[in-house]
Amino acid sequence: MTKIIAVTSIPDGRKNWVISVETNEPTYLKVRYVPDKLIADHVSIKNYIANSLTQTWSSPEKMILTIIEDINNELVPKWVQVFYSKNGVSITIEERQPGLENFAPPA
Repeated sequence: MTKIIAVTSIPDGRKNWVISVETNEPTYLKVRYVPDKLIADHVSIKNYIANSLTQTWSSPEKMILTIIEDINNELVPKWVQVFYSKNGVSITIEERQPGLENFAPPA
């Protein structure tokens, strides 16, 4: 299987990092995640997001769910959230590992 997003080991796993990557063109899309053992290469994940926005999707929800699935497959983060906004429509979808029900990342 080819890696979609290049990854490396997290520098310090004792802390809960919140990593945020966003783009404004052609759509505002923000990906936030708390890594477990792996962290995404910043250029790689930015390119992945930009490429996702250029594809044709049946709905923004389908795109967001695919992005979350790909990030889960490559990084296995503790928590991941994708925020989408275009033409006055905003959608936020998140997923978290079991045991993180009470985890609330900073706004």
